[in-house]
Amino acid sequence: GRLLSGFCWSADGSGIVYSSARGSTVLYLPTFNLWTIGLDGDGLRQLTFGEASYVDPDLDANGLLVAGRIVRNLNIWKYPVDGSALENVRRGVQITRQTGQVQTPSVGSSDREVVYLSDSGGHGNLWVVDTETGATRQITHEQDPNVSLGVPVWSPDGRQIAFYATSAGVGRNWLVNPDGGNLRDLGSAAGWAHWSRDGRWLYYNENTNAQVTGAQGPLKKIQPDGGPSITVRDDKGNRSAISPDASTLYFVVERPTVTGGSDYEVRVASPESGPSRVIAQISARRIPPWQLLGPVISPDGQWLAFPLTDGVATNIWALPTSGGPLRQITDFGQRPTYIARRVSWSADGKAIFAALGEGDADVVLLRGLLQPKPKASN
Repeated sequence: GRLLSGFCWSADGSGIVYSSARGSTVLYLPTFNLWTIGLDGDGLRQLTFGEASYVDPDLDANGLLVAGRIVRNLNIWKYPVDGSALENVRRGVQITRQTGQVQTPSVGSSDREVVYLSDSGGHGNLWVVDTETGATRQITHEQDPNVSLGVPVWSPDGRQIAFYATSAGVGRNWLVNPDGGNLRDLGSAAGWAHWSRDGRWLYYNENTNAQVTGAQGPLKKIQPDGGPSITVRDDKGNRSAISPDASTLYFVVERPTVTGGSDYEVRVASPESGPSRVIAQISARRIPPWQLLGPVISPDGQWLAFPLTDGVATNIWALPTSGGPLRQITDFGQRPTYIARRVSWSADGKAIFAALGEGDADVVLLRGLLQPKPKASN
């Protein structure tokens, strides 16, 4: 099903007005619109349209409708990592300039091209941007409103791009060439793809419940050119990152809390199937449901990068793979910022690419959206 964000009764009690991501084909930070439907299941109608999200509707006895309105602008930025958090933000370089959703960038064998998820053209698809010229090209052409695409991950050798696609609640990993050719399904309900440095193996989590895309099963790896999958770990480890020499595996374990969220442990195992130990613990309050935690390893194997949220701002942080305190890479202060799911290191490890969203929210009065039902004639 689609995400919901609040509902209220209609003025006469014959139906409801609700906020839903129905129709949005972007998995992360989707656009929410207002809908209305009768209690008998008839009269389904969309009330709001466009790129703004409308959430938490409320309706008084006179039929006045108010809702929260959220406007987000997302673009890919490149941030250096060698300065202070404030200086890195100041020296950041904007890569894309778009009006639609732009998310989850991934760099291939060089920084010349970056693949990302965007809903330009009306449906979430994979695009590639030339970081020098700004030219873009679309490499997937999905149009089915029941299919959503997710995180693309470019192989280090530049030959293939892995990405996630979900339909009817079933999520799977797919591969595509950078020119859009050779699109193929890897053949199992899975997610959270990560490449080995030599491009020979694709690590992923198998979904034990195909109807629940968040249900993480065994951590496996498969050769993208064919062959059987190999179980790496059958414990609760997921969202893996493998060291450049393939000797050490980093992964995440969720620890559910009494409030309904999950605290996170970042663990390390060497060899990859061996005993693990905790190198960091991260509180659920720093990872909203739309964000999750997916560490990305630096080219030199010394750091794991991921976004964390404190207050209104999401920033990029780096964890030493040897353990130790987190290092803040960016500091956006009190600017409302969003970075969903995943960032990407530059090929030389001197910068991090991230899809930064900046937003604003207010409460609006919406007139003329709800027409009263005609009274029955005698």
